Amino acid sequence: MKLGKNGVRYVRYVPKTIPRGLRLVHNFPPGDPDRPLGAGGFRAFWKRADDAKAKGYFLCRCGWAPHLKRHYTTHLDRIDIVAHVLGVSRVAAAKGGLAAEESRSRTKRSRR
Repeated sequence: MKLGKNGVRYVRYVPKTIPRGLRLVHNFPPGDPDRPLGAGGFRAFWKRADDAKAKGYFLCRCGWAPHLKRHYTTHLDRIDIVAHVLGVSRVAAAKGGLAAEESRSRTKRSRR
């Protein structure tokens, strides 16, 4: 697959597999794992595997494209960080991990 001059090729649909030597990257966590490409500016693109390991790309566990073993994102928010630390999907972190973290935070504030 040929990439553009900037080393990127945008995808129009969720791929079934990831070609050897490439990494799939999306621009921000989709919120809904079923969010279609193009909705609200949500975009995904191919990068060379060695480029995807560079600074600014993070292994993503958002739940989007679950049939793929792994993909990357250019943006981490609070839920992504919790998911990464707990080793769970973004959805699980939003339901459990983040709630637990916020509960601990509220408990600490109430003790002050």
